[in-house]
Amino acid sequence: YPNADTEDLFLNLLTNSAANQQIVDGGGNPNAGFGGSPTVTVTASDVTIADDGSTTYTVSVRYQGATVSVINESTIGINDITVKNSLGNALTITSATIASGLNTNDVVVNYTVTPPGGSWDNSDSGTYTVGIVNASVSDDAGKQTAGNLTAKTFEVSIVPVADITPPTFDITPATSNITATT
Repeated sequence: YPNADTEDLFLNLLTNSAANQQIVDGGGNPNAGFGGSPTVTVTASDVTIADDGSTTYTVSVRYQGATVSVINESTIGINDITVKNSLGNALTITSATIASGLNTNDVVVNYTVTPPGGSWDNSDSGTYTVGIVNASVSDDAGKQTAGNLTAKTFEVSIVPVADITPPTFDITPATSNITATT
């Protein structure tokens, strides 16, 4: 910009910074150009025959901000994550409850999910994916979570246990009603 004045240079810098903010890390992180987002760790256990008939499922998510930033609890809600089955059908998230870390930079949230059809059964078996919605949770500095549509997978394997109990028989000797005649 050899002939540009200071105002033009400044406006160009602002425009390019804002435009590049969305592509710095290539992963949809809206804060990559501003020091990063809170980190996210997802815990989702596999569903087994022991869970057959259960009407809820819990996904835990840990949000960690910078040491000087507190996670903004007002940004936590049921729209922070997605849970989808192998066909891409979304499950319903009914609640988001802070389990630990209230008013800190390290918060764990338990999300309650309703299984397909209202309860887990054999027809629900397959791989499920937990996703983090981009910019859904933020810290008090305004930094938001980066989106990750495949943050964690878990397996649902509800295979009925075969009954291997051997049959029982009641064997009673027959009585004879035969009489001999001479």
